[in-house]
Amino acid sequence: MKKIVSVLLVCALMLSLAVSVSAAKYGASKGAVPKVKEGSIRIDGTMDEAYAEGLSVVINRLGKNILDTKTHGQAWLLWSDKTLYVYAKVLDSEVVTTTPYMQQSSSWITDSFEVFLDIGNMQQYPIYQYRVDYSGFNTHYVDDDSMTVRGTNADVAPYFSSAAKWVNDGYSVELAIDAARFEGFEEGLEIGLQLLINDMTSAASNERTAIYYMPSKNNANDWAKTSYDYITLGAPLAVETEAPETEPVVTETEEVTEKITEAVTEPVTEKVTEAVTEKVTEKVTEKVTEKVTEKVTEKVTEKETEPTETEPKETEAATEEVATEPKETEEAVTEPVETEPKETEPKETEPKEAEPKETEPKNTEKTDATELADEAGFPIVPVVIAVAVIAAIIVIVLAKKKKG
Repeated sequence: MKKIVSVLLVCALMLSLAVSVSAAKYGASKGAVPKVKEGSIRIDGTMDEAYAEGLSVVINRLGKNILDTKTHGQAWLLWSDKTLYVYAKVLDSEVVTTTPYMQQSSSWITDSFEVFLDIGNMQQYPIYQYRVDYSGFNTHYVDDDSMTVRGTNADVAPYFSSAAKWVNDGYSVELAIDAARFEGFEEGLEIGLQLLINDMTSAASNERTAIYYMPSKNNANDWAKTSYDYITLGAPLAVETEAPETEPVVTETEEVTEKITEAVTEPVTEKVTEAVTEKVTEKVTEKVTEKVTEKVTEKVTEKETEPTETEPKETEAATEEVATEPKETEEAVTEPVETEPKETEPKETEPKEAEPKETEPKNTEKTDATELADEAGFPIVPVVIAVAVIAAIIVIVLAKKKKG
């Protein structure tokens, strides 16, 4: 008897496990949601670039017995360690504005977008619902078998943040759902999911004109937790893991470019420097030589011509002195004591003074060109030193270039 009971218990246990497993896979998989870095998504109603790599789903299945307004949408999902991100674009040809009263009391009777989550895909309570309308007004409910209202607008800040924007042919909404409070929120977690769009055609209406759902295996509606399809939290985006691999390629390219530039530039720079140096040295030497030659020639010419010009004057002076000699001698006859010493001294010294003047040109012809240049006031030594310094600097630069 005990054996029979034991067998029955084992069978019952296996049956319960089979039922729970089959229940976990009751809906169809929508795919894996890529992971991004925490805080990398900005909640502003604009589609971040990362969403293009996210899991994309459409919202276009019309609910039963409701007028088809052709409104439809598309959503993109991403996740991080503490957040589930949802961005949706709703194409609605006629977005109807509503009153604050209607937003507070009957927020589902507005043009709005809703997200339903079954954490763990357990098809049981609790079910979390998040709603954002065309203007950015939001609400949050939790179906824990008593439909707890978490709050509206600012009251829902601890649970999720959102933004909305008017766009061409409709509006867009973006949600950042706080997932830190969800147990097991990590890669591999399955989450039952439903998305829907509420569509209005008149602000005076007390009922939605149309509801559009995300297509699902079992045509689930908003609160049908046992009929949801599900998503799986997936691996990080490939872009994030591949980014470091591209760094060495960039570095290698930069190094190759630098080497090519150096190989092409160095010979050109060397040739240009050499040509410029040669020209500058040639010009400086030519200019200095020209100036020195000019000054030296000028000084030599001046010295050579100087005695020729003064000789006649000296001769004339000597002639005058000779001419006056008779007068002086005549006077010397009467006054011999006073005139003899005075008259004879100038006659003897004047020829002696003239002799050195005649020999000066001969001495100047033997004088070095540098001394003449100095007498002319031309600073040849500093110029020559400057030329030598410039030439030395150029040689050093060329030597360093060749070593480099």
